[in-house]
Amino acid sequence: MIDRLNEVTDGAVLQFHFTQRSYDKFKVRLYTEDSREEIRAIISEIFEEDFPYDAQLEVCFENSSMDVGINGKYAYFSNETSGQVEM
Repeated sequence: MIDRLNEVTDGAVLQFHFTQRSYDKFKVRLYTEDSREEIRAIISEIFEEDFPYDAQLEVCFENSSMDVGINGKYAYFSNETSGQVEM
């Protein structure tokens, strides 16, 4: 999704983090310096195309770059349904 979003927006998203909150609820945090409303609309459209079942996406924006984890790596996805974090 982020690759497709960055293709359309010429690389507007600098960092991202997805969280699966439950089976059908997701949250994405985006760090970007571009038009947030345009990006929100585009990623929502991509999400609906990629996930045709009745899932929800909450889009949030960060004002600065996101921190790396304690292991020095950046996590792209976390799963609150099982407590796992995937790299």
